[in-house]
Amino acid sequence: MKMHNFSALSIDSVAPDGNGGIISCKYCVTKEVVNGYQARGHRSQLAQLIYLVFEGMATPAHIFSGLKRPMKVGGNYHADRDFLVYCWLPERDCEFNIQTNNVQFLQVSMNQVFVTIVKPYTEPIRGVSGEIIRWSWVDEDNVLALAPVNYQDRYGKHMWNAKNA
Repeated sequence: MKMHNFSALSIDSVAPDGNGGIISCKYCVTKEVVNGYQARGHRSQLAQLIYLVFEGMATPAHIFSGLKRPMKVGGNYHADRDFLVYCWLPERDCEFNIQTNNVQFLQVSMNQVFVTIVKPYTEPIRGVSGEIIRWSWVDEDNVLALAPVNYQDRYGKHMWNAKNA
């Protein structure tokens, strides 16, 4: 799977509006993030980008703000507070099959949810509100459906819940 001649892939999404609702927005996945996954041989994650992230970012079950782990980015010693975390349950999973050189679709594993981490921009750049920097499957919480296990210990504020929308 090769992706040439792009600087970022644009993805339709939603973002918290600050009043408990959501608004439409666009995020991107930069060439550096895609190239990093390619360089590490993570072809299944690239398949997930195309088939799970592109399809799910506009309809998350939950959005959280802040990562509860210290992080410094540039001169910002509190960068962990700036991230958004999106969670949902896709209808399917996928992996890259190295023998056939194709994407194989799989049944979703029980008790797991899909999570993306977004670094929002302070101001939109050419209509893009932030960057998706990571995505993966995580175990589901036993209490809050479609949220990651121990979400209270992992993330800051619960910004939005589709069930309450």
